Amino acid sequence: MKDDLLIRDMQLSDRNFILKSILSHYKHGSPHTKLIPEHIFFDAHHYIISKAMRQDGFFCRMAALKDDPDVVFGFILGNFDPETIHYMYVKKAFRRMGMARHLVESAFDLNSDIYFTHLTFDAGFITRTHQNFVFNPYLLNGDVWRLTQAEGAADRQRV
Repeated sequence: MKDDLLIRDMQLSDRNFILKSILSHYKHGSPHTKLIPEHIFFDAHHYIISKAMRQDGFFCRMAALKDDPDVVFGFILGNFDPETIHYMYVKKAFRRMGMARHLVESAFDLNSDIYFTHLTFDAGFITRTHQNFVFNPYLLNGDVWRLTQAEGAADRQRV
């Protein structure tokens, strides 16, 4: 499968797929969202993700079929400063094939700390395989991470 995979930058035509995937997957796949009424969750989280997509250093890479780049298997959405995964999604039929790892490797050095902002039931695979993944949901809100840096906080809670 890896030989047939193309990692490409997000195109405008990918935006609806990305937003729909994040909202649906996170609403139904996270312990944090179960009690939030749908009308509150979908409006608020759509706003938050759209805001994150406008931050400096934002990126989104798509895992697509090499022969037909419009056939998308998943994506990674994040920020380079600090190295943060805001969301990673792979369609269910294509999970456990190394696609998520390939997406992470396309964006980050796996030897450095990488933050992630969404905790889902299936995110455990990445935190079990890499000790340098740090859960920090506050990074969705722009430069809040600078508060921690400014205070010199060196200790981080690992998930």
